[in-house]
Amino acid sequence: LYCGHCGRKMSVTGNHFRYEKRADGTRKQYRRQMPRHRYYCQGATEYPDEDHARPFRWNGTALDWAVWRDVVDNGIQRPDMIRMQVLAQQEQLREQGDRVDGDIAHARRKLADVDGERDFVIRQAKRGKITEVEFDKSMGETEENQKYWQSEVERLTELRDNAAKVQTALEYATDLLNGLQERLPEIDKSFDELKVMPEEERDQILRERRDIVAALCDKVIIWPNGQVKLVGAIDGNEGAQFDSTSLKKPLRPA
Repeated sequence: LYCGHCGRKMSVTGNHFRYEKRADGTRKQYRRQMPRHRYYCQGATEYPDEDHARPFRWNGTALDWAVWRDVVDNGIQRPDMIRMQVLAQQEQLREQGDRVDGDIAHARRKLADVDGERDFVIRQAKRGKITEVEFDKSMGETEENQKYWQSEVERLTELRDNAAKVQTALEYATDLLNGLQERLPEIDKSFDELKVMPEEERDQILRERRDIVAALCDKVIIWPNGQVKLVGAIDGNEGAQFDSTSLKKPLRPA
């Protein structure tokens, strides 16, 4: 989880207990049915001199629920939409891959030409056909060209490989979402349903939901205005977005 204002990671604090004040002024401690937690931006707390937008603390239960609902409603329950988006993205990646492969071949030819030119200059120098000044100038120029085309080969190769990685991630997300549909009725429980469950059963469901979100989202970003963005393979694109204020119980600062 990241802060949309400053880009820093968010931290979490938890509270397993609640307290009631007795008539004699003392406090009695009770263990909560479900621990409460909240998220807060490290940047706002560790760098108080920086001008940080507010709020920067969020109700953890509400935010977790909002993210989970978006994953369920726009991912697990919509495999048809995911498949369409994946197919469209894969076609775009194939076109991009074909184009990049041609660019890589062109860059490699240019690099080979520079190497040939460099060898020619060395041979000319050995035969005394060019002066030392001309040799140094030519070698400097070819060295710059060599570095440029070598960096282009590396950049384009990385771009091609990244495209392949994205395609693999999209295929993985599709298979995962289809498989999760059968499991969904067992784990898509509301906060009130989770509260009355045995602790071990509840924790197992929460861990499973956490793993699903982690598998589909590289990161979750929240802005002070309540906008939340899920970045990953969840929608076959760069990420899902939703505004938490559209929920029946909108996120509120903790």
